[in-house]
Formats: sequence, structure tokens, C-alpha cells
Amino acid sequence: MKKCAAMLAAVLLAAQLAACGAPAAQSGSGAPSSRAEQAPSSQAASQPPEEAEATMEEAVQAARQMEQQMIELFEAGDREGILDLFVDRGGAYADAVVDFAGTLQQWYTQYDQHMIVPLAQVDGEYAVGLYHAICAGAYPDVNCNSSFGVMPMMQQDGQWKFMAEAGDALTRQVNLLAVGQDAMDAQDAGRNMKMFGAYWACLGPVVVKGNLSVELANLYQAENGDMILHLYAYNGTDANRSISDIQVEVTDSELGTVISGPMGGSAILPAGEAHMLTCTVPAENVLTGTQPLSELRCSVNYDHE
Repeated sequence: MKKCAAMLAAVLLAAQLAACGAPAAQSGSGAPSSRAEQAPSSQAASQPPEEAEATMEEAVQAARQMEQQMIELFEAGDREGILDLFVDRGGAYADAVVDFAGTLQQWYTQYDQHMIVPLAQVDGEYAVGLYHAICAGAYPDVNCNSSFGVMPMMQQDGQWKFMAEAGDALTRQVNLLAVGQDAMDAQDAGRNMKMFGAYWACLGPVVVKGNLSVELANLYQAENGDMILHLYAYNGTDANRSISDIQVEVTDSELGTVISGPMGGSAILPAGEAHMLTCTVPAENVLTGTQPLSELRCSVNYDHE
């Protein structure tokens, strides 16, 4: 039996994710009425061509290089150099940006697995997930520690920059891709919707080598009061593994136990792969009913072999 516990975490810069909705594609049709209309004017010809928007793969590569730059600058005590890596030099979050550089340096010192995964791209703004982990022991007796965060970024004057602050739409896009439309609809309707830890790990997907894990990624309440749970399961071992008899307990800091008990079902996880599992807790088994939830803690127990 393996037991995992996760707390809702406020990660530096993750709460400040941002951006905007994807622009609608524009197209036009109709043949020109004369040859003169087909020929570009000298003024139009002199205009520089629009640059193609960078890909998520390019953003990930840039983030990897900038992470290393940030660590080197922090170790050199170069505060100004760190701020230069950020749009508007971090703005009002300049001190937090420098603190984050120190946190990042600790992550690279304490952990031996470092992952940067693509999350979302909207109107020239990008979000990447940072995940750092270390494992000790061998399956099935493995201890694993990890730290993670989300970093928004963009290109400014042809150079990649991290963003200490961005608009709400990029956050929404990351959340939408990670938790799904039904969960977002629940949140918009004022029903319970909560995300846990690295809820976005499925977008990578994140698979920590040497570890087998089942974690609660998010939950939301349906219109009929049922609680829908999404469990992120990954297999970082070198063999296929089965998981069964999944049991979940969620407690609210003010209301007490929200749900507790078996989720049923089983799954086989191929080596090196990850899956999102969906469980439904009937409304009559949701001990807090439809009351608004606050700070949550959760534990996930399961059998595996």
C-alpha cells in the first residue's frame, strides 16, 4: 500500500499566470479587379514581413536556457542581470523575482530530475511548467520529493523574457487544458472546483523516473451534487504496473471531511507513461453537500504491483 499526500500549494508566479484568448483567424477572398491592384506598392514592399509566432517547443528551449542563466546570475550575486531576464525587469515583483532565482538554484542543487514541459500558448504569451524531483530507493520502496511551478514568458524585442505578471486569460487556458471544460463550467457557475499541487502535470506529461504515483489533480462539483475527481497516475518504473483499490480522502480546513472512501476501478500503467483517471462520488456521499469549500488536504491510497 502506498500513501501519497498533497496540499493545495501557492507557487511563486503560478498565481500570476496570464494572457489572453486565442485570436480568431481572419481570411479574405475576392479576385483583384485590375493588374494594378495585384502589384504591391513601393510602400508596402518596403514593410518588413511579420514574424511567425514562436512555437511551444521554442519556448521550452528558451526557458531551459534562461533557467541556467538565472542560476548563474544568482550565484554571481547579479541582481540586475536576473531582473533583465524579466519583462519590465519584474515590475512591482522585482524582489520576488530575485527570491525565485534563489529558489530555482536550490531546486537544481537538491533534485536530480529537471523537467520543463509545455502548457499553453495564447496571443504571444506562453506558459511552461517547471518540475524538479529526486527519488531514493527502488520500487516498491521509493521515497520521492518534488517542487514545481508555472512560468509565463514571451518574446520582447526579439528576445525571450520571463513574466512576473500576466493577464488572466493564459491562466484560464492552462486551467482549461489541464482540468477540462466541465470543471471550468462548474467554477464559472459558482460550484466547487479545486486544483491540487501540479494539477497541470498531465499536459507534459510529467513522469518522475523510478516512481509510481497516483495523485489527486483536481475535483469539481456537478449540477446534481456529484463530486468528480481527476487522479493523475504515472509510472516511472521500468516495468508495467497495475493499480487498484484506490481510496481518496479530502478534508476541508473549516468543514471537515468532504469525501472519504474507495473510488473503485483499476488500471494498468505501461512503463514510462501517465494517465488521467476519473472517479465520481455520488452526491449522497459528499459529506459537505454543496457548501463552498476552502483550503483542502487530500490523501490517496492504492494497491499496486
